[in-house]
Amino acid sequence: MSMPDKALRFVLNSEGGVSDDPLDRGGLTNRGITQGTLDGWRKFHPDFPPCVGDLTDPHVRAIYERQYWQAAGCDFMPWPLSLSVFDMSVHSGHGRSVEYLQRALNTFGAVLVLDGGFGPKTQAALGMVLVRVGPINIALSHIGLRRCFLRAIVYGNPALGFKEGNPSQVRFLRGWLNRLKRLEMVVRQG
Repeated sequence: MSMPDKALRFVLNSEGGVSDDPLDRGGLTNRGITQGTLDGWRKFHPDFPPCVGDLTDPHVRAIYERQYWQAAGCDFMPWPLSLSVFDMSVHSGHGRSVEYLQRALNTFGAVLVLDGGFGPKTQAALGMVLVRVGPINIALSHIGLRRCFLRAIVYGNPALGFKEGNPSQVRFLRGWLNRLKRLEMVVRQG
């Protein structure tokens, strides 16, 4: 299954255009794609433009499909869980998103190592938990855990790997949490 247009639209509506905010740890970004991500992509796709600001719609779709949708295992998830995992994959990296999927599955009885890799064990656990609680409940758990993660970036939370918070990121927190509200509304609609 390829990335649905509705998933791409949702994320692009949250990401905006070109940004180079000095406090944004992602640096120069265009539609959620950092210059660093593009530089890595260009090692295998040298035909892509060297500057993230010059990406076209087809470039963005190709990177989103491979780097975020497929890398996070979204092809193996039903909607709207795939949207939740994809959105966090773009926002925080596919490894972090899969780690939080693993955390969510563990809250429903799975016993997964939190390694951030969508492999056979995660896929099997996902299948078992889907039968018991369905994709919406897993997605809502994923969103709730992500909310804690975003707050930990700002305020700290040793249990999530943030010994100390980064107060400079507080200016982004409201936007991040609003993004999760919009995501939660879509997820609840199924």
